Amino acid sequence: MTGARAFIRLALCVTTATTLVVAVSPSAVAAAKSPADPGAVVDSPLATTQYRLRFVFAGGTAATSTTATVAVRPQISLASSSFTLRKGRTYRLSGRVFPVEIGRKVTVWTNRGGAWRPVSGGGTYTLVHGTSFVTRLFGTPKRENYKLQVRLAGNASYRAARSVVVKATIR
Repeated sequence: MTGARAFIRLALCVTTATTLVVAVSPSAVAAAKSPADPGAVVDSPLATTQYRLRFVFAGGTAATSTTATVAVRPQISLASSSFTLRKGRTYRLSGRVFPVEIGRKVTVWTNRGGAWRPVSGGGTYTLVHGTSFVTRLFGTPKRENYKLQVRLAGNASYRAARSVVVKATIR
């Protein structure tokens, strides 16, 4: 029985960013270095998932582990990571979020001088077709350099996510 408890404890420790690896024997747990190792059961959830291991011996439950939660952070990919425009031109940001629930919203943030804040005047966008977004047209009334970032708030199913920082240069 002591070996079974150690197996459950070790199995819950073998996790990667969004993947829980559950080994099928104590030796497989000790040897598991990646989710592709033989002898491992791999689950890559698309939303935050809770796992419990139950050791069944002689037809009854001999031990049950504590709950292990694997939190999923969506990836936000953008069409561009920087751009240079002339004063007076307009631009849009576009990109995709995966995985994510249909109907979620992303917010565009800006850093103009040291502090991040949400873009004023309509910086929140509902994902269309489940995973993509296109912002409104943004104007460039003056010469300046600033940064933009797209963010997704966390909830019970997903951790909060941020895109890479987009560098905007207006000449």
